[in-house]
Amino acid sequence: CPLRFYFSSIAKIRPIEEIDESVDNKMFGTILHSAMQHLYEPLEGIHNPTERLKELLKGDSIERAVEQSISGEFLKDKSLEAKDFSGNLLLVKEIVTKYIHDGIIPYDFNHSGFSFIGFEKDILHHFPLGDGRSVRIGGKADRIDSLENGNIRVVDYKTGKEHSSFN
Repeated sequence: CPLRFYFSSIAKIRPIEEIDESVDNKMFGTILHSAMQHLYEPLEGIHNPTERLKELLKGDSIERAVEQSISGEFLKDKSLEAKDFSGNLLLVKEIVTKYIHDGIIPYDFNHSGFSFIGFEKDILHHFPLGDGRSVRIGGKADRIDSLENGNIRVVDYKTGKEHSSFN
């Protein structure tokens, strides 16, 4: 565009920094993780928080948590609100909200005895081998829960898959 060239190269007038609204998969996962952390941290240590989970589904707290996550994690301006979003950000907000509202929370409250243990927990375990040696296995867990049967569940929000087999 000749006019754009004139303004930027000749007149040295720079456009106001525009917000790039393209959200890649990693950022989508970061927004989801941040929203879930905001919603579930108050549940830490509460055994079977079914009523609290039902409350989350009734109000607008899921939508507000997603908006805060987009503003803080993606736009890097926590003062922005949904009315400041446009285009792809509105779509991302809608998808993440629906994913949490229709998927994650109902899944959790349908597991009686569900307890939320924590987010971003460091895990390190020495796994003994048959020959007397041990191997250290560890990392950072996105989320850790316990279930009624005593099993501990480690959730990876980026894939949503259980990691139970290793090479």
